[in-house]
Amino acid sequence: MGTDSIARNNMLRYMKKTWTYLVNKLNAIDLLGYNKVADNTFPNIVSMTAGKFLNELSWNESLKTATMDNFNFIWNNYSSKGDHGMRFGRFRETYVVKLEERLPFMLIVFPSWFITKYPEVYRNLRINARRLTTPFDIFATLEHILDFNGIEKKQVTKQRSMSLLHEIPENRTCDEAGDNYPNWSCFCI
Repeated sequence: MGTDSIARNNMLRYMKKTWTYLVNKLNAIDLLGYNKVADNTFPNIVSMTAGKFLNELSWNESLKTATMDNFNFIWNNYSSKGDHGMRFGRFRETYVVKLEERLPFMLIVFPSWFITKYPEVYRNLRINARRLTTPFDIFATLEHILDFNGIEKKQVTKQRSMSLLHEIPENRTCDEAGDNYPNWSCFCI
């Protein structure tokens, strides 16, 4: 669960009961290093659901009102197997908010049976909660879940999209997290 338009700190300030329920009752994992890869929601959703930057798709502004049916989004694979936030105003112009908005909230919840059956995967998720992660990694995780059988395959650690079910390198850089990653967006700079 997550969105790019609600900063993690705003979630903690204004949706504390929701956050507390997700973390304490559902054992959600709070990805503390989860970064946006673009300023607006649309390109971040594209990265999360297509595993590409918007400019890597054959999409342009003239298609703004067209359907997205012809693009290869991950939910197409899932179908065969099963609040936007405050965007304007003086508050949004402050330095702190500019920093905060680069770290939107992202919580992951797995059922208790999964945690019991795959403790190593859950351990990896808990470790990754404090590592640099992006919508591309959510995409890789969604892909991984599609074919997950409990047998772990080695993951390439110098690629843009990395499954959160594997341990993300502690020293991962913004360049490694996305070869076209905009410097203004990466919080670790």
